[in-house]
Amino acid sequence: MADTILVTGASGFLGGHLVSKLVQLGHRVIAFDLDLPRPRSEIDWLWRTGKTNDLVKFVKGNITDLQAVLQTVKENGITKIVHAAVVNDLNILRTNPLYTLKVNVEGTLNALEAVRLFGLEKIVLTSSISVYAPKQYEPMDERHPVLLPDEGPTLFSYSCSKLSAEAFGLHYWSTYGVDFLALRFSALYGLGMNYPMYVKPMIENSVLGRDTFFESGKDLARDYTYINDAVHSIELALNKKTKNRIFNVATGHLQTPFNIAQMVMALHPSARIGFGEGRDPVEERTVKTRGVLAIESARQELGFSPEFSLEQGVADYFQSYERFIRASE
Repeated sequence: MADTILVTGASGFLGGHLVSKLVQLGHRVIAFDLDLPRPRSEIDWLWRTGKTNDLVKFVKGNITDLQAVLQTVKENGITKIVHAAVVNDLNILRTNPLYTLKVNVEGTLNALEAVRLFGLEKIVLTSSISVYAPKQYEPMDERHPVLLPDEGPTLFSYSCSKLSAEAFGLHYWSTYGVDFLALRFSALYGLGMNYPMYVKPMIENSVLGRDTFFESGKDLARDYTYINDAVHSIELALNKKTKNRIFNVATGHLQTPFNIAQMVMALHPSARIGFGEGRDPVEERTVKTRGVLAIESARQELGFSPEFSLEQGVADYFQSYERFIRASE
């Protein structure tokens, strides 16, 4: 059955891919964001090549404006919300925690209020494994500690804000009966990604015939999760009744930038990718939380299994970026 789904942060990386997929599934989507995707950007291209515009209505609005959110829900007959609006710029997260609070926490509360006041069916929060404290055991499941008395959050105010957003979501669920789910994503990558995580410059520079060199990071492992798998997990979460309210969404395997470089050079043998021996303090801070992730709960309750191995995801991203570049010429 088709729904009318409000996607906040719809012009962003995850939001853009989600809008395209939801419309392909026959849902009506209200794309809520401050601005439309930039013309000829990857997300704009994705929407247009998917021929999705007839089922997408764009609403320009600020997630921090409660009245704008409530009006959008009321006027468009919204049935479910995917809340993906977020501040994730590292400089802002480091230097302006009050702004992070305003957007990432108060924005979540505004979305939750809309669900509560209008009796909507579901809200799915796009969260992050950055809520975890430095790993205490592996695989890290959803019961792994998120706060320790002798450690600070690893990804600046972003970790704090996502943890706060989850806590408020659980409050609205347990107190008001709001059907709330949070998906803790790990290292999302794919066409249109913003935070580079090594993979973006490797793939895009190779397609463009440029060399890539990193000062550091060769062996800093992450659980890289392809954007299509993330979108599929949201699709499942929108339609499942679950006992638990928080789920890891990942592959369950750690990979290094060096591993990715080998994959990219296999796709494009003339690509040149190198690494130095420098140190990145932000990477070394956040790597403490990047243990092997348990995804059994998502398998059992959501029916989620990653469809893309890292090799498959890298190849699909590479080919998608090639098509985008050809279309932009």
